[in-house]
Amino acid sequence: MRIGETDIHADDFVSRASAVLVSHYHRDHLRGIKRKRPPKQVVCSPLTAALLEKVERFDPDRLYPLDIGESVEINDRGRVVRVTALDANHCPGSIMFYLESDGLRVLYTGDFRLNDVVRRSVKALPPLDVLYLDATFDAPHYRFPSQKEAVEEVLELMRRRDGRTVYLAIYGIGKNQILEAAFREFGHAFYTPPDKRRVYETIGMGRLITPDRAATPFRAYARGYLEHYFQWTREFREGRPLIIVPTGWQDLRQTHDAYRYVAYSEHCDHAELQAFRRLVQAAQVVKIHG
Repeated sequence: MRIGETDIHADDFVSRASAVLVSHYHRDHLRGIKRKRPPKQVVCSPLTAALLEKVERFDPDRLYPLDIGESVEINDRGRVVRVTALDANHCPGSIMFYLESDGLRVLYTGDFRLNDVVRRSVKALPPLDVLYLDATFDAPHYRFPSQKEAVEEVLELMRRRDGRTVYLAIYGIGKNQILEAAFREFGHAFYTPPDKRRVYETIGMGRLITPDRAATPFRAYARGYLEHYFQWTREFREGRPLIIVPTGWQDLRQTHDAYRYVAYSEHCDHAELQAFRRLVQAAQVVKIHG
């Protein structure tokens, strides 16, 4: 996405861009990363930079990592644009970007979930010209419990597993709060496929996962893999596994005895988005879906 009238792009590796801002390491926010001509300057968090370098083999000389609260000045067609990183409370390494220059004040949220840290950081911003807002769940029927409550619901399901193997649906990165809470309570790491192990090891959470399937009753896979695999197996038909799917889309899913959908989201629900917009004064709001 191009930011305003600048040649700065967000979550899209445009070759000609003055700079590319990467809000977090999710595949739908790495559009164009395999282009033959990468952009000269990619701004992101240190953790995202490590993943881009080690997992995606992106040229580290083109990466400009910013810690929360840090800024970098970008030369955009002769105009200096100051870019500051703010906490996004989404997945590990996720950040928002506040851009300012003469006649330009913009906030690009990327994906985020409102919490006290996010509230404090955006409340200090001056009035904005444009707010690019994550509106994935911007509909009145979306009402999520707090992340703490959703994590507790997952743990309670795991406490009542009755010896069954637990399968947890996770992303390549994210939902780590659930893995951390389960590890603290039960003392078992999660078996994951090699691609996910590589990501968790890169972000310093290797203790939460294991390559030894026999050492743990817990598994963690992509949701799509679980939904495809278990519809065909005898294990699924007989209800032996416990499959937990933490997702904001839980109201769209049909329930099977082996499946439990929990309304855990790393995005804002409708009420949180309304509260966020009250905190941030913006002349124009551009909604980003998905």
